[in-house]
Amino acid sequence: MENWETFLSRGWVRFERDETVAAWAAHARAAGLAAVKDPSHAGWMDCENTWFIGVDALPNDAAGRLPGGPPLEAALFDLITARIGPVPPLHKGQLSIIYPGYPRPRAGEGGAAFRYRAKRDAAHVDGVKMFTADRRRRVE
Repeated sequence: MENWETFLSRGWVRFERDETVAAWAAHARAAGLAAVKDPSHAGWMDCENTWFIGVDALPNDAAGRLPGGPPLEAALFDLITARIGPVPPLHKGQLSIIYPGYPRPRAGEGGAAFRYRAKRDAAHVDGVKMFTADRRRRVE
């Protein structure tokens, strides 16, 4: 399977445009715009109202389907299923939106931290967190 070999050699795979994914994404965009307006997500607006950090803000089910929307089906799922096994249940979709004027300092963020985030494009890997007094990181 060409995509699997590409993944093994590069560590990533680019898939061609998929109309089912495009339909899901269009529906997800509408759901995301609604999530930004949801008062229960107001705490996710930061950086002087230039960044909506809406972790787990989309109301999808364990298969990725949003209410009233098409199923989330993709060649990626086929690749995973064929080579690794069934795709595990998905958690709520993460949503992040930046608005004109970003980056701005986060609430309580010091100057050095802001400069690092601004110069490094907010570089981070989700799930890698500091857990110890000596600031060692691990995946969670």
